[in-house]
Amino acid sequence: MSNIFEKILGRQDRFEGYLFDDELPKVRLRELKHFCREHGVSLADLSLIDQALTHTSFAHESEQEMADYERLEFLGDSVIGLFIVEHLYNSFPAMNEITSDVVSQAALSDAATKLGLNRLLNLGKGEVLSRGRRKPSILSDTFEALVGALYLSSTLEETKEFVINQLEERIQDVVSRGNLENYKSLLQRAALERFGENPSYRVLSRTGPQHSAVFVVGVEIKGNLYGKGRGRSKKDAEMQAANKTLQTLRSKKRPRT
Repeated sequence: MSNIFEKILGRQDRFEGYLFDDELPKVRLRELKHFCREHGVSLADLSLIDQALTHTSFAHESEQEMADYERLEFLGDSVIGLFIVEHLYNSFPAMNEITSDVVSQAALSDAATKLGLNRLLNLGKGEVLSRGRRKPSILSDTFEALVGALYLSSTLEETKEFVINQLEERIQDVVSRGNLENYKSLLQRAALERFGENPSYRVLSRTGPQHSAVFVVGVEIKGNLYGKGRGRSKKDAEMQAANKTLQTLRSKKRPRT
C-alpha cells in the first residue's frame, strides 16, 4: 500500500507532516520531531507521541489534567502482535509458536532502550528516584504505547515498518534458535501423520570427558532407525537427529534396519 500523500501530490519522496498540540513546549516539539525523523516516522501526531511517553505517575503529579499512556499501550499491544504474527507467517512459514518470544517484555523493553525512550519519558518524581527509566515493565509499556500512537496518527505501512525494524534483530535471533527447537515438534507431527506413532530418541554413544562430552543420538520410529545427530549435549544431538529424520522422510528414503 503506497502512501496516500504520494498518490495525491505525485511525490516520489516521503511526505512529512507532524500534527501537534499548541500547548506542547517548543523544546519538546523539537525533541519529538527529531525522534520521529531519526527513526523514519514521517507522519505523526506529536501530541499522541507525547502522551505515549507520559507515565501515569507524571500525569498524577501534574497540576493540569493530563492523559497518560495506558489506553495507547492497550492498543499498541494488539497492533504489535498482529504485525509480528503477519510478518512471521509470511516470512517464516515453517515456524510456529514463537511470537511470544519476539514480543516479550524483555524484547520490547530492549527495543525501547535502543530507541532512547527512557530519556524521552515523562516520569513522576517517585518513579525517577526508583529508577523507573530502567524498569522493563515501564519501558515495554512505553514501546507499546508509542506504537499505538503511530497506528492512530501515521499510515498503516509506516507503523508496520517501524515495528518490524525495531524488532528485526530479536526476530532473527528467535528464528535462528527456533529452527533447531522446532525440528522435534515438526518431526512429531510428521511421524504421527505418517506412522501414527511418536518418534523416540536413543543415545547411541557418548565419548569424551565429562566437561566436553559428545553425544550421538538416534531417532527411532516403529523400531526403525531413521536419523542420527551429534552434539555437545543430548538436547543438541536430538535436535540434529530430528532434522536428519525429517530430511529422510521428505526424500522418502528407506530407514535403516
